[in-house]
Amino acid sequence: MRSLLVCLLVFVIALNACQGTPVAPSVPVDSQTGTPTIVPTVSAPSETPSPTQTITPTVPPAGLIRVDTLEQEVYPFVENGKCSFGEAIFAANAGEPKDSCAAGVQGESSIELMPGEYHFTQPDQTPPQEEWIASVVRVGNALPAVIYPLTIHGKGATLIRDEGAEPFRFFEVMLSQLTLEDITLQNGDVQDDWGGAIYSFNASMTLDRVRFVNNHADNGGGFYFTFGGLTVRDSEFSDNQAGFAGGAADIDSARSTFINTRFTGNKADSQGGGIRAQSTTLMI
Repeated sequence: MRSLLVCLLVFVIALNACQGTPVAPSVPVDSQTGTPTIVPTVSAPSETPSPTQTITPTVPPAGLIRVDTLEQEVYPFVENGKCSFGEAIFAANAGEPKDSCAAGVQGESSIELMPGEYHFTQPDQTPPQEEWIASVVRVGNALPAVIYPLTIHGKGATLIRDEGAEPFRFFEVMLSQLTLEDITLQNGDVQDDWGGAIYSFNASMTLDRVRFVNNHADNGGGFYFTFGGLTVRDSEFSDNQAGFAGGAADIDSARSTFINTRFTGNKADSQGGGIRAQSTTLMI
């Protein structure tokens, strides 16, 4: 019996010896101080993809209309996915979209032109957009009449009436307000009518960095302005002609101010090679 117990004891000791002692993980030790060095654990990069950033397109201000073609389009406008200058003014007057032109806001619209040369070969045929509007000129316009307050940012664009085209001016402004910025008006011709590039009646007009070049009319080779307030700033009038009066401008019954504006080569056959002003307060 004792022999059996001894054998069992020897068996248990041998079994424990075979299982061995667990090996402790190695820890780096400083060779000079003998102090264990703690190595920080670096976690693997996260496998979770970062959320995709959503880019929200910028919404243009209400009433801002951007012209995206240099081509002339006249009424009735063809739906071709472009926003021409004529369609932009139509949309501003109507307060609604036209082709790809955004809707205007009557009285608060602004138009941005794309830079370049706009060549006009014929007058526009847009009928009156309001019942109370009636044109008083005989010769037509390249663009629909401005009948609600409007700002046009030219961005250096040039409007040109092509040589050989029938007579017309660029703008007619009636009972409204027009601000023109950074634009050139060239070769407007209305022959015996008034206002070679612009005709303005009972309106307010601000011309900022506007260049009038080689325009012709009987009165007001560059523009004719009657009844209202006029400010011309940092602008230039070159080689405009009038058959009777106001080679550069003819101003009647208005308050007008010219600031830092140059006149060169303008002429009239009778009165005012540069400016004719009658019944007008004129400040230069």
